[in-house]
Amino acid sequence: GESIDPEDQPAPKRRLLSAVVK
Repeated sequence: GESIDPEDQPAPKRRLLSAVVK
C-alpha cells in the first residue's frame, strides 16, 4: 500500500499496518 512496504501487497492487514506506520 505504501512506499514503506517492500512488496506493497493488497492485503487488508498490510493496509492497516501501512496506515499505522504512516
